Order: sequence, then C-alpha cells, then structure tokens
Amino acid sequence: MAGFVNKFYSLGYNVLAADARAHGDSEGTKIGMGWPERFDVIEWIKLIISWEPNAQIILHGVSMGAATVLMASGEELPENVKAIIADCGYTSEWDEFKCEANALHIPWFPVLNAASVMSRLR
Repeated sequence: MAGFVNKFYSLGYNVLAADARAHGDSEGTKIGMGWPERFDVIEWIKLIISWEPNAQIILHGVSMGAATVLMASGEELPENVKAIIADCGYTSEWDEFKCEANALHIPWFPVLNAASVMSRLR
C-alpha cells in the first residue's frame, strides 16, 4: 500500500493511511476479515469530514483492505465518498485460509474443515 500512498501524495492528494485491526502498528489481536473493520473505515471517514467538511474521499484498499472497503460500501456512506478502489480482494474466507495454509505448508484438509465446525459452535 505504501507505493499507492506515495503516488497519491506526490500528485498533491491528502492521504490517511491507517493500519487495520491486528495489522501493522494498530491495536487489536483479532482479524475480522474486513467485516468489523468496515465500521472503522466509516469512523475514519467521519474524522476526515470533521477536518474538512467538503472533502472528496476515495476509499482504496488492497487485499484484506479491498474486502474491507467493499464491505464498507454496503453501509450508508456520506456524499463525500466519491469512489472506491478495491484491489485484489479475496473471493471467500475459505479460499483465503486455504491459500495461507498452503503457504505455511499446513494441510488445509482437515484443518479448515475442523476450524469451520468449531467456529459455528462458538
């Protein structure tokens, strides 16, 4: 994301680049796959508007951030939000976890199946 931040800034745009929950330097220990984080995006939008009521806002997310901004788009957003860029959002949690399991050399079956059952019980 840093490359996008630098590019937008060099073109004269103001940029708010925030780490999502449990990412980078943010607080939190649980990743919500974008679902609870969508409300964080809405709070950041409100913050920007408090600084500049006429701000024209573009939401831009990459990977998990893409999923987050897409989920935020389903909420009621102020007119200040002019566009949403979602770059490489995941297609499903199952596919995302399967890819991560493969990268970590963990057999996705039966691990994901067991995790799926356990998450339903919670």
